[in-house]
Amino acid sequence: MKVIKRLYKWSIEPWPLHLFPVFVSVHLFSLRIFQSHNQIINSNFSAAFQIIGGLIIIWVINSNLGIVSKTSIKNSIFDWLKRFPLIAKQKSVNLQVDSLLSASGIYDARLIPGHKNTEEKVEFLLQEVNRIHDKIDKTRDELKRDIRTSEDRISIKINTIKTDINEINTNLKAAIVGGVKAEALGVLTVAYGIAIPIIYKIA
Repeated sequence: MKVIKRLYKWSIEPWPLHLFPVFVSVHLFSLRIFQSHNQIINSNFSAAFQIIGGLIIIWVINSNLGIVSKTSIKNSIFDWLKRFPLIAKQKSVNLQVDSLLSASGIYDARLIPGHKNTEEKVEFLLQEVNRIHDKIDKTRDELKRDIRTSEDRISIKINTIKTDINEINTNLKAAIVGGVKAEALGVLTVAYGIAIPIIYKIA
């Protein structure tokens, strides 16, 4: 029983290629039924096989574009048309105001009062030292908070990138395995469509 299961899995791996004998069988069956119209049937099947094969190849290419670059043939064509040199493009100017350049951030003006004696001067200097220490502590706390916030954002971004990379790798492997089979089916179908007039003309 296990051998049969393994044989079944092995046989269905190239499943897109299984459609090619079906296409050929439909063509041959049509020739057998409508023997008096073989030329018309061959012409129609030749064109149909070439179109079907071409569409399969385009579909595979479009799928691969979506996996690798998150785009498609349609979007690529639209983007190319949008870049037409003779189409006028609107230019916008964005004005940004840096809060760090605001007056409140640059200047910390203080009025220094007059002092009658040395003790008042010393007391004032001690107050200034304490004020500066408080300001340094506050700035340090703000920097630590900003650093932690940035680290959290970077960590989230890294995890998102890792997830995207793993997803792309998984999809890319599936696309390579399945895409090659589908593309081979498209090539065989196009080749058979081209060969129909030659094969059956000789026959």
